[in-house]
Amino acid sequence: MDKKEKAIIELEKYYFKVKIEPRIAAPDMADMIGVLIGLKPAMMGDFVEKEYEKLKISDFDRLLRNLGLKAVYFRHSFNYGDEMVSYEYFCISKKRRLAKRTKKAFEKLWSLLDENGETSYRKKWMKITKKIGKLLGYPKTAVLDFVRDTDVENEERRARMERNRYYAHSAEHEEEEFKAYDLVLNKAISLYAPKTAEVLTKNPKKRWLD
Repeated sequence: MDKKEKAIIELEKYYFKVKIEPRIAAPDMADMIGVLIGLKPAMMGDFVEKEYEKLKISDFDRLLRNLGLKAVYFRHSFNYGDEMVSYEYFCISKKRRLAKRTKKAFEKLWSLLDENGETSYRKKWMKITKKIGKLLGYPKTAVLDFVRDTDVENEERRARMERNRYYAHSAEHEEEEFKAYDLVLNKAISLYAPKTAEVLTKNPKKRWLD
């Protein structure tokens, strides 16, 4: 095991220790691998209050720095009915400016949404969503299909969501998107992050390497 592989394992062990649920930790860790291999310009994750209390930012930053990654942290609150819920977010990239840009993009997106997650500013929402899709490295065809597709109850769309992960794949380019993004990421996860691979492959309905 070389130095890079050891550094990834250390980060993975720490992240799974901090997160309450492995099923929540695994997708975040997958995103970090995506940034590390250059598939994703940036990623975003979050900590709930109990997780944030366990987190030592200095340790997390050190583990990220060992892999050439940088993080920015910020808090955001959402109004769910009569309750205000806060999360501690982080954005990671190889370049701090991209991490900051991702943070600002999500804050802009959230400012357009009401408490039900809906928006009256459709054009602005589409513009910022496309920007976020690019920052997160998702295939352009999938991002464009996502911002245009308002029929979330469509059975074919739901079937695609059921067999895929990470983002909403388009009907026309599903296979190309899988090969360009999902397959590349899944191979890297299988190679570098065994705990993440173990968790993500537990669901036999989700595609992995085929």
